[in-house]
Amino acid sequence: MVPKPELRKNKPNELLFVVSGSSSASERKAIRRTWAKDVGSPHQVYFVVDAPLFQTVAQEFHQHRDMIWVYSPKKSMGINFIQTAMQAIHRNVGAKFRYMVFVHAKTYLHVDRFNATVRGDLFGSCDAVRPQKITEAKRAKNGLSTTLYPEPYRPPTCSHFGYAFSKSLVDCAVRES
Repeated sequence: MVPKPELRKNKPNELLFVVSGSSSASERKAIRRTWAKDVGSPHQVYFVVDAPLFQTVAQEFHQHRDMIWVYSPKKSMGINFIQTAMQAIHRNVGAKFRYMVFVHAKTYLHVDRFNATVRGDLFGSCDAVRPQKITEAKRAKNGLSTTLYPEPYRPPTCSHFGYAFSKSLVDCAVRES
């Protein structure tokens, strides 16, 4: 069993998750030294680390206690990885929060401005203005089965910097069927 990350005694309003791979220790170190350094209540920063074996990140985990280990064979910030990460976080962190935000390890997040900007359930830089047809090739590439997502089209996505979700949307996404 993977140890749970430590939560601050005060419950954060915004859970900020930086998605990175097992080989991105230098990026995590840079984030801890820069924009995540002075992050305090109501925010909390965690690193969601995609690594095939926990042992590859165990030393860093025990040193910083700010990592959540999630292994996904698909190397992306796509819907399967985010859903897997949300489920793991919901089970293991379980804090009361307003927003859950995922950003890539190469992203700089101005936390104070973020709090003033976020509205609604989802926001971001939208890379499509109309629904996009999901071809069989795209389903195979992204591991998006028709059971997981039976719709023939996906809605316009808001990404590039990452994803932001309200608590109600996260609760809905991880609810047991």
